[in-house]
Amino acid sequence: MTGGRIRVLGDKRATTPIVTLIILAISSLLAASIGSTVLKLVEETMPRESVPLIVSQTGTSVEVVNTAQTSIDLNSLAIYINDRKASVADENGNNIWEPNEKLRIDLGQLEDVAVVQIIYANQVVYKAIYFKPVPLYSDRAFPSITYTRSGTSYTVEISDDTAVIAVNVYAGTKNGEEFLTGYSPVSSNIDTIRSCYENYEKSGTWACESGKSQMSASFSHDANEKKTKATVSTPSGTSSKSDVYFIRIEASDITGKLSSIVLSLDSPPAVQITSPQNGAVIPTTSNSATVTISATASDDFGIARLELYVDGKLIETCYTTTCSKTVNAAVGAHTATAVAYDTANQQSSASVSFTVAQDSPPSVSIEKPKNGEKIITTYNSAAFEAKAVASDDKGIDRIELYLDGVLQGTCYSTTTCSRILSASTGTHTLKAVAYDTANQKAEASVSFTVIKDSPPTVEILAPRNGETVQTNQNTAEVVIRARADDDFGVERIELYLNGNRIDTCYSNSCNKNVNLAPGTYTAQAVAYDTRGQSSTASIVFSVVKTAPTPTLTPTPTPTPAPAPTPTPTPTPAPTPAPTPTPTPVPNPTPTPAPTPTPTPVPNPTPTPTPTPTPTPPPSGLALVKIEKISVPEIGWRNGVPATVTS
Repeated sequence: MTGGRIRVLGDKRATTPIVTLIILAISSLLAASIGSTVLKLVEETMPRESVPLIVSQTGTSVEVVNTAQTSIDLNSLAIYINDRKASVADENGNNIWEPNEKLRIDLGQLEDVAVVQIIYANQVVYKAIYFKPVPLYSDRAFPSITYTRSGTSYTVEISDDTAVIAVNVYAGTKNGEEFLTGYSPVSSNIDTIRSCYENYEKSGTWACESGKSQMSASFSHDANEKKTKATVSTPSGTSSKSDVYFIRIEASDITGKLSSIVLSLDSPPAVQITSPQNGAVIPTTSNSATVTISATASDDFGIARLELYVDGKLIETCYTTTCSKTVNAAVGAHTATAVAYDTANQQSSASVSFTVAQDSPPSVSIEKPKNGEKIITTYNSAAFEAKAVASDDKGIDRIELYLDGVLQGTCYSTTTCSRILSASTGTHTLKAVAYDTANQKAEASVSFTVIKDSPPTVEILAPRNGETVQTNQNTAEVVIRARADDDFGVERIELYLNGNRIDTCYSNSCNKNVNLAPGTYTAQAVAYDTRGQSSTASIVFSVVKTAPTPTLTPTPTPTPAPAPTPTPTPTPAPTPAPTPTPTPVPNPTPTPAPTPTPTPVPNPTPTPTPTPTPTPPPSGLALVKIEKISVPEIGWRNGVPATVTS
């Protein structure tokens, strides 16, 4: 603050908002760091006016902005944590906390049990013990606060299934609640409580059971001042407050669970209708519906009776704190009213409105899978989408999906329900159950089958594995032929030759003609089924070039020349006589006959030439003629006819 002297307020009432800011800032830090379980010992009266709280926390430090538009001298402020003084510093360092200035409070190391004490102007304005909740999973019950009444006095009993660590008592005034007193049923000695926490840290069990704790409260009326005085007696002492309308008792157990109860002079009873809910729409498929009207009531001194009305007509009277009656209500709007009377004949009432409306049951259908559908998988199970759609004139509350009678999922407040489920191979039943807002239901079922798909089979029909294709040309035309089969259909067949794809056929058979040079080849056929599974067949074959086959030209058969007639040898006389020496006859040179014009032999079956009667050649000669023909030919060898085949 600049430009003049700083005006520091010393009046306690004027500084109350500023002290309140400090208390709230420290409380928020401790609640975040330790826990919200607190035993208050001293708390100054909170201001009537609201005070904006602007805080920021870092570790065990808190910064709070002065929003009270007044200043205080920080030399008059002291904050203690477990008897250790906390560090307090204003933003500009002049030890005056001015309006809109930040104040930093560093609490230092915090323990499971922290005693906080704020002193201002040599007076304790706030003192409390903060307890870190103990994580006992066996402690499930909230603290119990019960009382008995005698006139204007109350005997209060507080208990818990493990231990109550803190009890705070507040007095209700025209300015709101004000702290009155507090105590710990475990012990009034803070060191004893610390020991309980230390033992818990070591053993993991809470051994300091508090059992039951009792306190009393009474109200007295001052006729002169026309004010009510409340007096509270606890194990730690007696406290009182004037101009009180009620007393509130708050109890916290060691796990941080909190219960409270309000005690007062005879107040009017409280009543609530528990059924139907206000604004409820009750469906019916006829012109009326059965409706249950239920109510509960409570009072600090007891309920005399409880009355139920529908549309202003009394339907039931109960002499207890609860009352219920079932009626038949026609289609339309109605009003239910409950009136409670306490023992002083004070009364309170509560009302709700409800409507009876005609409502048809829902409808539901299963979109996926279809009834009778076959779900193909390559495994022993298959994932599939289960989807149901429902409708209703008043609205769908939920849809349930069942697989083979087992609930798989529930969809709320929607007309469509979808889940990804898994089913093993076999036949299954999917059921959808839809409920409308009136809890009417409809069902739908489908049956489907999960089938395991085997890979396809494929074989190469031609050429055969190891086959040799012969040709006398530079290339040979080879047909690659394959066939495939599958339990759910063949999608395609791909043909490969030496690793290169040569054809794709979208059927269960495939043929491809290729011209191949001599060499060794590997043919492959790859078959794919409709699920993308594949199988492969391979063969190896060769193409071989052979020597060319010669073309045979028929040679005409010549007509042989007539042979000369040999001179006969004279027959010897019957009378033996000396044989005369014959005179040798010289061999004449045969005159060759003219070569006739050859007559071609028709193809393919040649007509053989008749074999002529050979005329022996002259002695000492042999004529042999060999031609490259495919028919026999007559020749001479050593004067003897011979057949020579070329």
